[in-house]
Amino acid sequence: MGLMLGIATFPAVFVMLLLQTLLFGFGGLTTLGVNTVNIALPGLLFATLIGPMIRRAGHATTQAALAGLTGALSIAGTGGLVALSLALSSSDYTPVATVLIATYLPLMIGEAFVTATIVAFLGRVQPDALRPVIS
Repeated sequence: MGLMLGIATFPAVFVMLLLQTLLFGFGGLTTLGVNTVNIALPGLLFATLIGPMIRRAGHATTQAALAGLTGALSIAGTGGLVALSLALSSSDYTPVATVLIATYLPLMIGEAFVTATIVAFLGRVQPDALRPVIS
């Protein structure tokens, strides 16, 4: 999302989490703000840092690899912020926060693969889609 939407990632994540809460009862209204920041901020941050390199890369494989790195780092950042949020909310959650980071490793691998695949596909069929809508 950060690569394609730029700062618009925040309202997109907010709406996604709100719908998830209202339709499926997963998450919650009281944690909507912190969850939005935890998910959107790392994606936007790493897309801002690595996105220009992806756009300048001449080879599709390089673009895909950099996009995969961006996806993996975004998930790692989300895991770190979630763990930090838990640890700061109560010392009772510190053991959970520690274990939580390890559970994000498979998610990082999956996200790297998915992001790399999507960027490689878009690079072939519609390269203009890799430019952010809003910078």
